[in-house]
Amino acid sequence: MKRFRTMLPIFAAITGSLLALGAAHAQEPIRIGEINSYTGPAAVFTMPYRNGMQMAVDEINARGGVIGRKLEVIYRDDNFSPADAVRLANELVLNQKVDLLAGTFLSPIGLAVANYAQEKKVVFVAAEPLTNQITWGKGSRYVFRVRNPMIMLTSMLVAKAATFSCSRWAGIAPINEAMADLTADFKAQMAKKRKDFVWAGDLTFPNQKINAGSAIDSLTRMKPECVLNSTYGPDLIAFAREGTTRGFFQKVQMASVLSGEPEYLDPLGEDTPVGWWVTGYAWSDDNRAEHKKFRDEYTAHFKTYPRLGSLIGYATIQAIAAGITRAGSTDTEKLIKGLRGVQFDTPVGRVTMRAGDHQSTLGSWIGQLALKDGKGVMTNWTWVDGNDALPTEQEGRALRPAGAND
Repeated sequence: MKRFRTMLPIFAAITGSLLALGAAHAQEPIRIGEINSYTGPAAVFTMPYRNGMQMAVDEINARGGVIGRKLEVIYRDDNFSPADAVRLANELVLNQKVDLLAGTFLSPIGLAVANYAQEKKVVFVAAEPLTNQITWGKGSRYVFRVRNPMIMLTSMLVAKAATFSCSRWAGIAPINEAMADLTADFKAQMAKKRKDFVWAGDLTFPNQKINAGSAIDSLTRMKPECVLNSTYGPDLIAFAREGTTRGFFQKVQMASVLSGEPEYLDPLGEDTPVGWWVTGYAWSDDNRAEHKKFRDEYTAHFKTYPRLGSLIGYATIQAIAAGITRAGSTDTEKLIKGLRGVQFDTPVGRVTMRAGDHQSTLGSWIGQLALKDGKGVMTNWTWVDGNDALPTEQEGRALRPAGAND
């Protein structure tokens, strides 16, 4: 008994130390390793994305954080390089001890980080890559995606393009995975919608290296009545200006992916090709209550209006926070379960991260380009819910590799 009494202070000290360590761990921030292309042409998208992400982090932390812990984002610039992105992912996981990875813009970089996440068994929430392969053909149990896959944007364009009076199509696209997905899916879907659909040919070129004059010449030789355009960034500006100067767009009907996003539309200014049907972001006219609140708060904070990247960054943090809250932990296996099927609120409505294929149901806009006060805008736009334009969850799950949902 005397020995027991002697040991009591030791037990008490040990217990107190363990409790203190537990409390200290509970107060450590949840660390998110964010990898993206913050320099070069993508910065026009990724810097607003970063602003939106940080805005969401600040709001969540002001409310006390997630499971009693603040969020902390550790940003890294991948320099447009898949190899650099993988190296940075490894540094974030091993040295910075992040709880999960997030981000990426270009599809090849997103796929490289997704492969790393699968190999190292760490959760990766892909924010912006568009290739269908992220969640389907090369999907894994560790990878989730917030933004719409290219097949959804394709379906939105096809729904409009099928009503065009023309039937003979040609395509122009930079060489990358997402745009290859777009072209293939567009052909397949249009062939089902229109019996008179004819594909006149493809014009492809290295990303950000278009020769706009040669491109217009090549398209003209194909004699299309309508064109599927996938150019973006500086390539879009060069193509739009050259096509307008030559009067090419007066001869064809245009369906264009991404061109209504302010990141790509704003630089066009008075060179905006009026009349194109595009996917994009109707930031100024979408006055749903939650979106208006987001727009006003973002504008007040950053002294500029939100871009689509701003919305994606904000939604990415909301998805991560909801998944961790549901899991009650940042443990990888618990977080996977927490993210599967989780619902999270965004400025454009409640979104589900589908359990069957790890694809979110975030919606998007389709409309027509017009000029207003010397600036390009989207008019005649429609909001399309992801549930109405995505393949079903069951179809998505069937597209995934064996074991991706174990």
